[in-house]
Amino acid sequence: MNPRPIDQLIIHCSDSRNGRWIDAESIDHWHAERGFLRAPEAVAAHEPTLRHLGHHWLIYTNGSLRPGRHPDEPGAPRAARGHQALNLCLIGRDAFTPAQWTSLAVLVDRLLAAYPQARVLGHRDSAPEGWCESEGVRRRCPRIQTCPGFDVAAWLAGGRIALPDHLLIPREDCC
Repeated sequence: MNPRPIDQLIIHCSDSRNGRWIDAESIDHWHAERGFLRAPEAVAAHEPTLRHLGHHWLIYTNGSLRPGRHPDEPGAPRAARGHQALNLCLIGRDAFTPAQWTSLAVLVDRLLAAYPQARVLGHRDSAPEGWCESEGVRRRCPRIQTCPGFDVAAWLAGGRIALPDHLLIPREDCC
């Protein structure tokens, strides 16, 4: 694969229950149901068990990162037409653990060092009109109106620290 000129880092959420552990294989299954499909050569070269996953990284509730698509592979959610984006997905809907917030900030910093021209956006900011394109099919995406469940611009302006109204403190019996 040839390196892509990345101009956007798009933050998503899995739209799953806050604090609940969801693994890459589950999201891969959800993306298969939505018709996402990775190119066979991309699957063979990188993360071969994830044949449908549309994101480049998942950020689990414990803060660990799970690679998805290779950065040189286009992501499946292509709401921002004409842009070359990397898709980062926080597990949850609108409240994330301190570990997730820390991992998101570290990952964004690392990616901005590699792609200094990239803009950081929420999924909803990349397609404010509520349309998205996946695998060449353009359709209405009502969930885009809230994804990733917080205001990315406010997070950036606040120094990339956890937004208090979107902070999930895990309980011993929860996460």
